[in-house]
Amino acid sequence: MKTLPVFKMLFLIAGFFFLSLTGAYSQNVGKGVILAGGNAGFNVVRANGNSEVLFTLNPTAGIFIINGLALGANMNLTLADNLTQFGFGPFARYYVAPNIFAQSGFGFSSLKIGNFDANTSLYGNIGLGYSIFLNNHVALEPILNFQFGEAQDVFGVNIGFQVFFGN
Repeated sequence: MKTLPVFKMLFLIAGFFFLSLTGAYSQNVGKGVILAGGNAGFNVVRANGNSEVLFTLNPTAGIFIINGLALGANMNLTLADNLTQFGFGPFARYYVAPNIFAQSGFGFSSLKIGNFDANTSLYGNIGLGYSIFLNNHVALEPILNFQFGEAQDVFGVNIGFQVFFGN
């Protein structure tokens, strides 16, 4: 009985996928277009041998330097009961197919776990997402994220909101 909701979700995701394959894609990822927005979600972190569910917020802003390729900056705020992380750094986003993008970046973060002093570290992230264009300027974006660093690894599915300017 529990498989029925899974099939409904897969059907809904497939429906959004096919409905969003529109001409809006080519207009929104052209050279000179500015994107601003971000994503948020609940993720699983592994740090110091322990796993914990946490909330992440990732605002982003960038510009398409060529059709389909954007470069920009992002911030990272991660919160949990005994963990706080704040980071920032550059990212690159490339649309590999209509509405499907790969995103990667790195950054510097300040991480505080429990009562231990905050430490500064490097992190990297990779993600695969999908832009569901609501109109010519706004997209909802589910993204599968993996962030890896010196002190922790974070995996999760986030939902994002992007606004595309200049198209």
